Amino acid sequence: MDTLKDVSKTQELPSAFHVSYLIGDHGVTVRELQQRFHCRVNFSARNEKPFIELSGCQSDVDAASRWVEGMLAEFAKTHQTIDLPELALPLFLNNGGKEAQRIQKEFDVSLQIDKSNLKMVICGDAAKLPAARSAALDLIRRITILKIPSRIELRS
Repeated sequence: MDTLKDVSKTQELPSAFHVSYLIGDHGVTVRELQQRFHCRVNFSARNEKPFIELSGCQSDVDAASRWVEGMLAEFAKTHQTIDLPELALPLFLNNGGKEAQRIQKEFDVSLQIDKSNLKMVICGDAAKLPAARSAALDLIRRITILKIPSRIELRS
């Protein structure tokens, strides 16, 4: 009879982007998870540390947990996260997001920016991610390099 007893398992997630990925567009991914494994699924609130909680019978929760791990591994292949300095936000978002759009178009990727946590996620084909990441980091380096004239009379 213990096999029918409901259990819960909570897995921490690296970021809110992972929560969004597991929920999917319009909740499609989380509904698939619930239907396939007959589990109840809860996610962390917006301002909490990201997690997913699975509830159901032990075998269903274990299977669902393995599926979530597989989805997170897939996320790692197709997404790269960059920590942004605060000064980089206007660089990517000003002028209608011109620089972000340029990177997206040039490398055929999408950029998601979390302004409150100062993170950017680059999503796309695993082969194109390194070049897109490099372009974004080069753009960030341009604003984080500070050049000060060496002669006092040239400083303002």
